[in-house]
Amino acid sequence: MRRPIIVLTAAIALAGLSACQTTGRVVETLTPIPVKAQETTKPIAFRKIVSRIPGDKRIGSIGVGVLCVPSTSLFGPGRRQRLDDDRFNDIFRDSLTEANYEVVGDPDRLFGDPDLDRAEYFVAGLVVDAETTGCFPYGGFGIYSSGDGTAFLEVEWQVYDTLRRRVVLELDTQGSGRVEGVRAPMAEATDAAFAAAVANLLADRRFYDLLRTPGPGAAPEGLKGALALTFDANPGVDYDTLKYSVATIRSPNGIGSGFLIEKNLFLTNEHVVGTAKKVRVVLEGGLEVDGRVTSRNPVRDVATVEVEIEGRPLSIATTRPKVGDDVFSIGTPLDEKLAGTLRRGIVSAERRYDNLTFLQADVGLNPGNSGGPLLDNKGNVVGVAVSGVMIFGSQQGLNFFIPIEDALSAIVKEPSQS
Repeated sequence: MRRPIIVLTAAIALAGLSACQTTGRVVETLTPIPVKAQETTKPIAFRKIVSRIPGDKRIGSIGVGVLCVPSTSLFGPGRRQRLDDDRFNDIFRDSLTEANYEVVGDPDRLFGDPDLDRAEYFVAGLVVDAETTGCFPYGGFGIYSSGDGTAFLEVEWQVYDTLRRRVVLELDTQGSGRVEGVRAPMAEATDAAFAAAVANLLADRRFYDLLRTPGPGAAPEGLKGALALTFDANPGVDYDTLKYSVATIRSPNGIGSGFLIEKNLFLTNEHVVGTAKKVRVVLEGGLEVDGRVTSRNPVRDVATVEVEIEGRPLSIATTRPKVGDDVFSIGTPLDEKLAGTLRRGIVSAERRYDNLTFLQADVGLNPGNSGGPLLDNKGNVVGVAVSGVMIFGSQQGLNFFIPIEDALSAIVKEPSQS
């Protein structure tokens, strides 16, 4: 019996499950709702698949001989166990790509994947039930190079919105598979069952509606009117009013700040948006809207984000501040709850690094301030927050800003995105 156990171990490792059972449960594989040629979808990435099957549950067997008499019973892993992401990732990507979904992420990158910054949604699956059989007709003769297999999987899916930072959809699908005359029957049957479970996910109207990008249209009048009224109710130049023109920019890789330079266009840092096509813009008061990245310049570290509502842009200074002038920053340091934080300091120096000019100021900056405005004492924008020196997590008052004229001249609009 030693050899069957070795083969079983290999098959289980390939299948990503330590167990399955001989019932041959069969479920219908539905046809995915196709994404039409003129439609687009929001970028999505597969993150992981985890098994949650009790250790005392018999979920499979291996049989040998022509009658396939079960000789070994298999049981669940008894704990949450991450399965073979590479195999399931490939199946997921192929299934969604075939259905015309935009799937991001490069599975061949071993250290970091900047393409994941574009993902508006992450999807993961939890295997809550599984059954499989393996039959080796010539196992009695020590031949395990060819066999038949069946598999059944029940997967609880979770779709995570990377911009809203929460799970926005939970679905349960099942899938089954059957193979004959293959070297690793349980593994291949499990692959087929997972592919069927993915197909049934794509056949669910709720998943399709969430991922499909709506056609162009005007912003809801309620939002547009509410924002305009907010600005009209706060006339004059005072810093409490100016914060309404500054927003938190939420991207898949973190948060930053940004400010209006046109009625519906925010300026921020390129490193805040990364490679994302879309971000979430959180305005003062908690109103959230989608933002489309319309330009980015990684050399000067600036980017622009367009929204479908209108606000009051900040005024741009016509002269650069001098050393010793008072300056103010508005942004979101460390946490979204701290949005609209105002800080004061002075211009410390003008620096030149890598042929780029920076304003140095002792205005406090923290992660999350990036992309926010530096203002003079008249409320005009003189710079864009970009970096600060921290030692052991402590601010040193050595912070750097892109001169606003340099930031604006570095904007290069990207090709139109459908």
